[in-house]
Amino acid sequence: MDFEKLKLFASASGLDGAASLWRTPDADIICNGIGASYFPDRLRKLLDRCNPAIQAPAAIHDLDYTRGGSVADRLRADRKFLKNCFRAGNYLYNVCDFRRYFVWAKGVKFYILLRLGGGAAFNYHGGATS
Repeated sequence: MDFEKLKLFASASGLDGAASLWRTPDADIICNGIGASYFPDRLRKLLDRCNPAIQAPAAIHDLDYTRGGSVADRLRADRKFLKNCFRAGNYLYNVCDFRRYFVWAKGVKFYILLRLGGGAAFNYHGGATS
């Protein structure tokens, strides 16, 4: 998904933080796809291709992690990511479509991975880092 389409999707689906995609200079560079910046490009491209509904929540999450902050800010960013995955699934698929719940399940999986290993990518400042 190109970045302009990603921004439009984030806004249309009501993702929390969608406006930051429009306001942040160089957002298209900061938002590198699903996965940490230290992941190989091929892996991030594969994750994007396999999880198109999660790309916009991941982009907003990238901006939150770049902005950084305290331990509590990281937790808020991760929870916002999960909430946005649910919103993206709800926007794309109706209640009777199993794909909605598949997007939700992937969001939960990525949320757990973020909580386990995302600390290395978060820009900690202004508070304790543990």
